[in-house]
Amino acid sequence: MREAARIAAEERGARMRGSRGVLLRILRVITRRPARIVGVVLVSAILFGFGFNALVLQVGPHPAPLFADRAAAPMKAPPEPPVRAATPQPGSVPGTAVVQAVPAVPVPPADPIAGLIRQSGGIEPVREVLFVQRALTKLGYGPLKPDGVYGPGTRVAVEKWEKDRGRPVRGEITRTLVQDLATASGLSAE
Repeated sequence: MREAARIAAEERGARMRGSRGVLLRILRVITRRPARIVGVVLVSAILFGFGFNALVLQVGPHPAPLFADRAAAPMKAPPEPPVRAATPQPGSVPGTAVVQAVPAVPVPPADPIAGLIRQSGGIEPVREVLFVQRALTKLGYGPLKPDGVYGPGTRVAVEKWEKDRGRPVRGEITRTLVQDLATASGLSAE
């Protein structure tokens, strides 16, 4: 009996040494801990997906990278104010001109995310929003703070205006809305 068991074990070992034996070992590991194997496969697939997305699917650099090389970016000096020569006043001494410096307008720092939003048409121009806020306030559609930001208060007022006029309620600033508000409020949209 013992001899037969030893021979059977040797035969099993010989079979396990081939490629078929490797597959049997893998199947044995999977059947012992299936939840752990499924978890490892899922985590590996997610990590592979992140890497594939970042390295292959993205076009160009990220507009706001987390690890930007700030030391490599050159510091910009503030611009010099433009100098404008004044026109000579009548009765002034000929050959002398007063030079006046025009104060420079501060340039806000570039915001790549805001630039992308503006390019996609997601933000209305500030002048239109200011006009809409002033016109709606004049027409009695709430006390809107004219700040040029299309926030929830402005959206609610626009939706109420559209509803009162029997139009489809979208809550968006359109050219037609601006023209209608200009006509109704008597304000200039320019």
